[in-house]
Amino acid sequence: MSRRRSPLWFRLLCWAACLIATEAHANLSASLDRDRIAEGETVQLILEADGQVSGRPDTRPLEKDFDILGVASGSRVNIVNGHMDASTNWEITLAPRHGGRLVVPPLEVDGERSPSLTLEVSAAPVATDAAAGNPVFIETEVDPRSPYVQGMVLYTVRLFYRVPLRKGTLSDVQVDNAVVRQIGKDREYRAERGGRSYHVIERRYAIFPQATGKLVLSAPVLDARIPDASARGRNPFRQFFGGDPFSSPVFGGNPLGEMLGATRPVRVRGEAETLEVRPRPAMSAKQGTDVWLPAEDVTLSEQWQPADDKVHVGDPLTRTITITARGLTGEQLPDLAAGAVDGVKTYPDRAQAATQDLDQDVEGTKTRNIAYVPLEAGRFLLPPIRLHWWNTRTDHEEVAEVPAHEVVVAPPPGNQGTNAPTAQALGSNSSEPSPKSEAASPVLLAPSAGATHVAAPAGHARGGFGVWSGVSLLFAVLWLSTLGAWWYGRRRHHLARVEVPVVEGTVREDASRARSQFRMACRNDDPQAARRSLLEWAAALWPDKPPVGLDGLAQRLADPRITEALNDLDRALYRSSAGHWDGSTLAEVLKDLPASRRVTRDRVSLPDLYA
Repeated sequence: MSRRRSPLWFRLLCWAACLIATEAHANLSASLDRDRIAEGETVQLILEADGQVSGRPDTRPLEKDFDILGVASGSRVNIVNGHMDASTNWEITLAPRHGGRLVVPPLEVDGERSPSLTLEVSAAPVATDAAAGNPVFIETEVDPRSPYVQGMVLYTVRLFYRVPLRKGTLSDVQVDNAVVRQIGKDREYRAERGGRSYHVIERRYAIFPQATGKLVLSAPVLDARIPDASARGRNPFRQFFGGDPFSSPVFGGNPLGEMLGATRPVRVRGEAETLEVRPRPAMSAKQGTDVWLPAEDVTLSEQWQPADDKVHVGDPLTRTITITARGLTGEQLPDLAAGAVDGVKTYPDRAQAATQDLDQDVEGTKTRNIAYVPLEAGRFLLPPIRLHWWNTRTDHEEVAEVPAHEVVVAPPPGNQGTNAPTAQALGSNSSEPSPKSEAASPVLLAPSAGATHVAAPAGHARGGFGVWSGVSLLFAVLWLSTLGAWWYGRRRHHLARVEVPVVEGTVREDASRARSQFRMACRNDDPQAARRSLLEWAAALWPDKPPVGLDGLAQRLADPRITEALNDLDRALYRSSAGHWDGSTLAEVLKDLPASRRVTRDRVSLPDLYA
């Protein structure tokens, strides 16, 4: 049996494959497109290996002195007169991190190492970028260069360019021990530099140093791609024909590269800025306050609600205080203390901070609502509020202030004070006592003629009787009147039974109506109506001495659950951030007032005293 031989073309193909495999990594070369560049420019590192290589070079050794902006790879296969030639190349774009004589270290690809190279990086030209005709450059500006700690520094970065930029990225400011805030959005305009017109992108930052000493602002960096007229290393004619027929001076460089949109990466650096941060002046620390506010301007303002300051006991008076500071953020401003006032309960609200971006600055505000609830009638002086701050323009300390405020508090509506009912009862000439006087003192339910007899002896005493004689006569008349009233009451007890229920019915009607309104307000989650109807309910049950506000009612009831529910109602009334009030809790713990049962029992038993 004869063995069949393989075709000649198949044997040649296998031989070529073996040849390629044996020569795949015979050589790894390295070269730079330039060996001398200036700071801010980029350089191309070109690696080329024989044969087809699937691996990638290890670029970590380059990171010591270079920033790697990109890595591109490609391969080439040539067949000439039956001879096959293959190669793989990589183009690595490098941006030197500093000047001087830099060594490009050997790189490794699939066990092969490239030779080391040397690159000279010279300092940037002394002439300005615009005067040198650079198509892209960066300017920076800092104000002030010697700020106070926590004071604002305006840092401006301007990017100038007169060639198209593609995939451009401008780095943000990098700084330690500082708070950085970008002011507004980027601005775009045109400007003239060195007799040339440039597009400008301007970005502004507010920087607040948090530590004294030197503060370094890193140099801004632009990574972008710009048009490349030469397009060396990326032109298809160079790869397949060993050159570009359109690159002769006749065609003015490489118009084909421009038509194909060829670009090259660039990295442009600005200049780093160094600041000297000053500490807080010693004289400002002597003011005895921990607040340190270095600003261009600080003002305090206030608003009152109600504006006419006409309040009664238990009514809230809201004071809204606003701090406005130019050159500071709202978060840097302090929370102002409310200040304690005897006889006034204080409800400070949580402060609200905000920051507004201005053209070349920032302005911070902090607003706080403080509710004052007077517990008794009289005149009260709410204290002034002062805020020490440091003027960075004049370099002196100043004080912002809102003055003291006097408030006149009237008694609750319908209540003339605890002594008013007694004086009215003693000085009344009416034969029919009012329902409130009857409810206030059951003893005065006797015929009102007794009040008339009280006034007559006093007049005689002033006319001629001695003091002790008048007093004796007064007691005698009162004793006789009481004895006569008792005797008269036993015979006409049915009249007393008719008179007392009339008063009791009025009290019950007022209390029942107020109680129903209170329950309705709790179901509707209406804190204002709940407070109003609850105090009316209590006043109907304690007309002689109604509780002053919710605090007075809580002290009188002395129930921890009711006290907590009333405090929750207080917060809903006087604090804007308290949120929605749920009245079900208060309605549950306050189903009835203890006074209603006690007063009803006393009044029902009164007719039996005269039986």
